[in-house]
Amino acid sequence: MALFKVTYQVNGDPTFRDVNVSSDKELTTFDDEVIEAAMRDSVHYTPASSATSINGLRVVMVTPIK
Repeated sequence: MALFKVTYQVNGDPTFRDVNVSSDKELTTFDDEVIEAAMRDSVHYTPASSATSINGLRVVMVTPIK
């Protein structure tokens, strides 16, 4: 089982966030498990504004961790 670093960005935030995902196959930015991991991790995101919801997120890249 390989470990991958998923880098994503929450809309409206200039910073990038990372979350690790393990998988038996090579992952891409379009795989469901990558998107789901970014969505789960983004729950911990607190917007700088007073907004109470996240409009969306963008998965930027998936990098294998060796």
